[in-house]
Amino acid sequence: MRDAFVGDLSDYLKYALLRELAAGGVSLGVAWYLNDEPHGANGPGGGKRLEYLAAADWRGLDAPLHASLERLVWGGNRSVAAVEGLGFWPVGTMFHREPVPGGALRGGWAAAMACRLSGCGLVFLDPDNGVGSPTRRHATLGEVRSLLRPGRAVLLIKFPARVPLAQQVRDYHRALHRNCGAHSVITLQASCTVGRGVARCWFTLLGGGEDAERRFRSFAARLETIPGARAPIAASVRDARGQAEFLPPIPTGPTVPAGDTAPWRGAGRKPRRR
Repeated sequence: MRDAFVGDLSDYLKYALLRELAAGGVSLGVAWYLNDEPHGANGPGGGKRLEYLAAADWRGLDAPLHASLERLVWGGNRSVAAVEGLGFWPVGTMFHREPVPGGALRGGWAAAMACRLSGCGLVFLDPDNGVGSPTRRHATLGEVRSLLRPGRAVLLIKFPARVPLAQQVRDYHRALHRNCGAHSVITLQASCTVGRGVARCWFTLLGGGEDAERRFRSFAARLETIPGARAPIAASVRDARGQAEFLPPIPTGPTVPAGDTAPWRGAGRKPRRR
């Protein structure tokens, strides 16, 4: 996460989803994975998708959140520190905002992050690009594994690479099952067109039980009611051999009943960055 990304469309989506998941009364912890490298190191374009702020359809997804981000963005104070101070967060939300270090310092940094968020029942990891190698732009599989525990939900963000999505989502789920020991993995593949821009990002939920999965699917269904938005879902469980067993597709509609399995659909080439 970078200060320059605060308030863009993918930022709005993740806060709206977190508010939906935390509405069940679970305590929320946010691991920002703050990246203080020069913004140019991540390429141009990041944080510029702000057209949703002027779109009534997008305001309806979470009106109080939309209003908060609109004031922040047009007030010229786009920073992680500033967004932490906004009133849309659930009471008691914990944050870990230490910048991601390089090299040998990373292990101690990750341990401090886990300690800081140890009392949270829902933990969100917000690296620039998603799960990958130990760079400032990624969370590692080991860091995800260290945060998983019975009864806790872990939410990940990922910006898909420029490879076919069908294989990419399968490889991603298999890695999370095999390397993190996750029993259930469910990914929302958001693709949102607003004005001339398209924001593509994935949100992946590990654990959390039936209530978390019901809220996750409900959010996806609400998102798909917005013109220009798609939110297909892929779901898998860990089989007896520790491998990913993908659940079959189910019909989708305006509401998603609790307990339903989740579908996967869609393929193509998607950009990696927000």
